Amino acid sequence: MLDAHPEICNFGEFEYAVKHANDNFVPDPVKYAQLLQTDRAFLAHGFEIPSTSSYEEVIRSFLSQAGERSGKPIVGATVHSRFDLLRSIWPKARFIHLIRDPRDVARSCIGMGWVGNVWYGADYWLDAEKRWEKVTAECSCEDYHELSFEALVVSPEQELHKICRFLDLDYDARMLTYAANSTYEPPDASLVNQWKTKLAPKQVSLVESKCGDLMERRGYSRHPKSHRPSIGTRVYLGAQNSLARKAFNLRRYGWPLYLKWQIAKRLSSGNATWASRVIAEKNKVDISYLR
Repeated sequence: MLDAHPEICNFGEFEYAVKHANDNFVPDPVKYAQLLQTDRAFLAHGFEIPSTSSYEEVIRSFLSQAGERSGKPIVGATVHSRFDLLRSIWPKARFIHLIRDPRDVARSCIGMGWVGNVWYGADYWLDAEKRWEKVTAECSCEDYHELSFEALVVSPEQELHKICRFLDLDYDARMLTYAANSTYEPPDASLVNQWKTKLAPKQVSLVESKCGDLMERRGYSRHPKSHRPSIGTRVYLGAQNSLARKAFNLRRYGWPLYLKWQIAKRLSSGNATWASRVIAEKNKVDISYLR
């Protein structure tokens, strides 16, 4: 939606800007350049890696390249995690935070193969929201805008008007024509509150018991009798999560590629060429599932 605006370049997934950082320690630029050679999203964008002495300068160059290609004055990207690190790279950045009901987020994480149950899926929501709290604590209120996924798909034009005002732009109706030039579908109000029909009561209780207070502060109500699971239940959920993730990966990649991928992740730099080929093979499979 943002990229369809004639003055906004939002070039897509930019997770590689932060995912290789270890806590608050950023990678060495040379090591980072090596990691990018097998990063699926980076390779899809086709950016050049500059020869600089700073990881931050490398990251900044990617947005500069995106802006130059598009010819648009405002440049942004989508980051799902570790976005609290971005202000150290762009101190004057402005943030648009899209939040969704944690029960739907946890359910969606299972479908993506990231987790095996909603108890672990809820961690994705919690981590993002806690990092968002760090961002808002450091930002002026003029530097960020918050909206819900539910409001966006139910009233997209109204919410896009608000975003444009935040960015000091006029709303452009072309923002809602993105489906004609992408694999994404138009806003669908049926995607709101799917958890009510697709999650069992016990699953709902698991998410609410983990996200409870924070989800209420974000405007999502919970059942007052949601209780944290027992130690035995949490042990079971941990084992089930691990087995379900392995089963998902085996179905997607098959035994041969799955085993090579596990070995490649553990190889030393001396076997980097073979490991890179394996990851490239895995990337091809992942790309086939992209929308």
